[in-house]
Amino acid sequence: MPVRKQDTQRALHLLEEYRSKLSQTEDRQLRSSIE
Repeated sequence: MPVRKQDTQRALHLLEEYRSKLSQTEDRQLRSSIE
């Protein structure tokens, strides 16, 4: 199934929002659990 550019940009945008929320609240906990 071909990936459309719109879908890719939307997914990246959602990922950036998710990352910014994480960095504000749960970033330290998440990093420590990953490492």
